[in-house]
Amino acid sequence: MLGWRDGVRGSAAIVPTSFQPGDSAPQDRPPRNRAAATVDAAGNVVANEGVDALFGPVLTKEQKKAAAAAKKADRDAAKKDQGAATDSAKEVVRVKPAKTDLKRCKKLAADKRKAGDADALTDDELDFAGFLLEGEEA
Repeated sequence: MLGWRDGVRGSAAIVPTSFQPGDSAPQDRPPRNRAAATVDAAGNVVANEGVDALFGPVLTKEQKKAAAAAKKADRDAAKKDQGAATDSAKEVVRVKPAKTDLKRCKKLAADKRKAGDADALTDDELDFAGFLLEGEEA
């Protein structure tokens, strides 16, 4: 379209940032926009200066493993601290058993009595299951 030798017909033309609307098109296709290499104080060429700021530093395999291990240790320590806090503040809330729970506890006590344990009581089974006994309040 612009008369350039290379390029794909119908593709968008990429022009330099110095191009202003209304200017005439350049005679030749501009080179690909590559990051300008900068020179540090020692005279070394520093390429891709903006890439690090955009994507962050690239970590090695060992650095990634160390970071993952540190993250896991922090997570485990937090779980341990949370577990200790909930264990000390945890109170067992006993509730009145539903009919099905009461029937199950009665059946367990009856089975134990049939097996020869004469001291098996329904109240003991309810207490072991964490339910309120008859006459208790929450």
